[in-house]
Amino acid sequence: LAYSPDGHWIATASLGPEQVVHLGDAGTGRQVREPLECDDRIAYVGFSPDGLRIAIGLRNGSFEVFDTATGECLGKAMLGHEIYVADTESPADGQRIVSAGYDSTVQAWDWRHDDRLKNLRAGSLANSVQFFPGGRYTVNVSNDGEMSLWDTES
Repeated sequence: LAYSPDGHWIATASLGPEQVVHLGDAGTGRQVREPLECDDRIAYVGFSPDGLRIAIGLRNGSFEVFDTATGECLGKAMLGHEIYVADTESPADGQRIVSAGYDSTVQAWDWRHDDRLKNLRAGSLANSVQFFPGGRYTVNVSNDGEMSLWDTES
């Protein structure tokens, strides 16, 4: 479940075999378009800071990015984790995405070019990641409570 930053949209992920995300109007709860179809079972869904894209983390270790307005998949699934993508985050400029995975890694991506920029080892299962304001640094929290700070530009 995720709300868009402006509170207008709500995205809900199906945990069943149909592998879809439903996008609805947060005020009415009505579905606004056909479900977003994914390549595998869904583990996570979240909006970009501007609300224009939805990142969907999958159980096979990949994630996909969709255009919120059209429902179009933007590029191919980005596969880098060995198992579940637990969280994704994008800085305000929307140029990159970082993903946290249950394989104990945090990965930085140029999602527009399907290019993994960094693969960083976290302490244990990386289950949350967040950009600092400015977009250069991220922090992740692992299952064991360990926090790690990463410079995504060096």
